Amino acid sequence: MNEHIKYYAALLPLKAIACLPLCVLYGVSDFLYLLAYYVFRYRRRVTRENIERVFPDWSVNEQRSLERAYYHHLCDLVVEIIKLLHISEAEMSRRVEVSGMQHVNNALAANRPVFIMLGHFGNWEWVQQLERHMTVEAPVHNIYRPTRTKWSNQMMLRLRSHFPGLYLQQAYTFRSVLRFAKEGRPFVVSFIADQHPNSVTMYHKTQFLGQETAFVTGAEELGQRIGATYIYINVRAKSRGNYRLECQPIEPLSDGLPYPYTRAYMRMMETSILEQPEQWLWSHRRWLQGKEERRTLPPAPPCEGGE
Repeated sequence: MNEHIKYYAALLPLKAIACLPLCVLYGVSDFLYLLAYYVFRYRRRVTRENIERVFPDWSVNEQRSLERAYYHHLCDLVVEIIKLLHISEAEMSRRVEVSGMQHVNNALAANRPVFIMLGHFGNWEWVQQLERHMTVEAPVHNIYRPTRTKWSNQMMLRLRSHFPGLYLQQAYTFRSVLRFAKEGRPFVVSFIADQHPNSVTMYHKTQFLGQETAFVTGAEELGQRIGATYIYINVRAKSRGNYRLECQPIEPLSDGLPYPYTRAYMRMMETSILEQPEQWLWSHRRWLQGKEERRTLPPAPPCEGGE
């Protein structure tokens, strides 16, 4: 009962806020930026450390400029997600442009499962607009990690319910996808694959943004078993509240090293970040250090030479 009270206590004011037009909500975002960056200093230490280690050759002014641009984007992202509680299909279609959907539709027409891979980049919550551009009827399953509390998890699922997709907890992904494949019908699974691996996730290490980086390999391990087609979604910010979703086939790297699809995805993700660095989730603790990382990950295989 306590969780339900918390859920509705948060939902009702959010629904009222969502009724405001986005032009007004961006004014709210500007105010949130001042609070998050200057007053509460939300994860500023993590954000600053990540930016400094990825762009060590930048001047302090350049690093701080990116830092502030990122927090502006983060606050815009917050109000854009809240807006999902009250936004028309016409407005969503105007704000989200989609290209390259033929790669997804052709694979589904050939009765092949499609694995969509993206990152915490741009507005990843609005990426689900892709489903409205599918010409082949197929269920879309979005993998997610539950939040720590029931009410906040229920809230995120409510916000995402604007789109018709299905949601699958990460812990149940492997056996669920194998069951989907046995049914013999095409389907889509969406993976946000740039998180730091947790202790029960298959992982490997390679270079990413100039850092030795652990990355999840579950999507490739699973996709290879069922003959999936891999598609990368490049989320390009055109202007405030307007995005272009570019569907790009993931071509495996031909260097003979392990996980050619996942490493190709990481190269594509890296290119997106370097083109619009303020759009990535810099406040996420992507690179752990020393004992903290050893507690989080099981023993790793050696990093391939030359990467």
